[in-house]
Amino acid sequence: MLTGETGAGKSIVIDALNSLAGGKIDPVMFREGTLIEGTFDISSVPQIKEMLEEAGFLAEDFLVITREFSSGRGIARIMGRIVPLQFLSKLGDLLVDIHGQHEHQSLLRQSYHLEVLDRWGKGILEQRAKVSKLYSQLQDKRKEYEEISERMREKEKLLSLYEYQLKEIKEANLIPGEEEELKKESLILSNAEKIYQNLSLAFALLKGKEPSVEDLLGRVEVLIEEASAYDEKLKEWLQSLRSAYSIVDEVASLLSSYVSDIEFNPQRLEEIEERLYLISRLKKKYGNSIGEILAYRDKIEKEMEALSQSEEKIESLEKEISALEKELEKEVSILSELRKKSAHSLQEMVLKHLRELGMEKAKFEVSITPKEIDSKGADRVEFLFSANPGEPLHPLHKIASGGELSRFMLSAKSALREADPVPIMVFDEIDQGIGGEMGFVLGEKLKRLSKGRQVIVVTHLPQIACFANHHFRVKKLGDDYHTEVVIEKLEGDDRVMELARMLGGSDSTSVVQRHAKELLEKYGGA
Repeated sequence: MLTGETGAGKSIVIDALNSLAGGKIDPVMFREGTLIEGTFDISSVPQIKEMLEEAGFLAEDFLVITREFSSGRGIARIMGRIVPLQFLSKLGDLLVDIHGQHEHQSLLRQSYHLEVLDRWGKGILEQRAKVSKLYSQLQDKRKEYEEISERMREKEKLLSLYEYQLKEIKEANLIPGEEEELKKESLILSNAEKIYQNLSLAFALLKGKEPSVEDLLGRVEVLIEEASAYDEKLKEWLQSLRSAYSIVDEVASLLSSYVSDIEFNPQRLEEIEERLYLISRLKKKYGNSIGEILAYRDKIEKEMEALSQSEEKIESLEKEISALEKELEKEVSILSELRKKSAHSLQEMVLKHLRELGMEKAKFEVSITPKEIDSKGADRVEFLFSANPGEPLHPLHKIASGGELSRFMLSAKSALREADPVPIMVFDEIDQGIGGEMGFVLGEKLKRLSKGRQVIVVTHLPQIACFANHHFRVKKLGDDYHTEVVIEKLEGDDRVMELARMLGGSDSTSVVQRHAKELLEKYGGA
């Protein structure tokens, strides 16, 4: 139990716990360098251990979670390892159930009622998953059917277009690498005259024109040979010179052959330019290279084949869709029956808890009406409630009394938690609109709810506070420059004094103190 004056800072504790459970907290609420840390006993929650093991954590009976807020940003850690907030939030759903004074608004949303019923009923979530899978498959097939039908409507246009494109590409008789070879040939033909002039002159210089390179090499050879009569080592140079002479002779021969083969062919050049222009035009339409153009050709050939088979595919899809619709209707019917059976048991359980909260005449009904099939089935679920005899059943959002809604919420939570226990439950000022003897009823209900789990309650009612096994007081201290929130455990006389304060009496009033002692003796978990 957490108690204290209004504004003492009790919500800070709940906000901190909420942050450890992965709740979104605005970092600007915290001072620079704020650290929040919590240690949790998870020895009795195998689902949490399994989730941690799947994420690579060692299986232990305790769990340490930290949140750090610095420079406007938050970091979450589990056992010292940084984790995404999304993972921590999923873990928090299994670890802590925080119910604030306004949080019961979720029960006012009709869409939430289906989730409540499905979590309650045995086997419903498994059947719903089966329905969802079938519905998804059916939607995929319907989408494919629509796409092919649309293409069928455009079939004649597409076929005409594809036939034209295929004819154009095929008539071009494109060959991979052809463009590069044509460009090389075009370059040579375009410059045939220049090549002829240069190579003819080169040949003349090597072999024909006086004095030619060949003549000069011959003269050099004679001169060195005469000089070698006086120095033997000069004879070695003659061999190198004769090799050069041989190379000149070979190059001259190659030049002569090349020059004689040079073709001055304007007609061939025109053919190449036309071919290159055709390739360029096809590239603009079908791809950036001959390879891409040929790949596009293969693609449209397959498309044309697919279009020709569309009618067969349409018939096949119609049969598949029909079969899936029948199977889905069957599974949806099973799901609806499971919900109807579970609705009755949920009604009984919630009414049981309402009676325990003093609402013996209350009526509660889980209304199930048909709707169009979707991934969650074909049922519209809504909770209807009446607090007093003679009053008709109404949707929850039409309940005027906050106290009635709070008690209904606690009954629903209690019922659900028996089916899906969470180790920690937090109730933050859910006693709005409740007082007097009903406070004792609510306190006793919370006490029962705490069996097998930890329940943390923030309240202003002494009728509830007296039931707690552990009582903490939240105090705000400070001056004009500094504020500090302190939490202290109350025992013995300190607890009596706090209950006396909540009862509205002065600490020195012995009558109020005696009343506080009586409450603790009668209801307390001390």
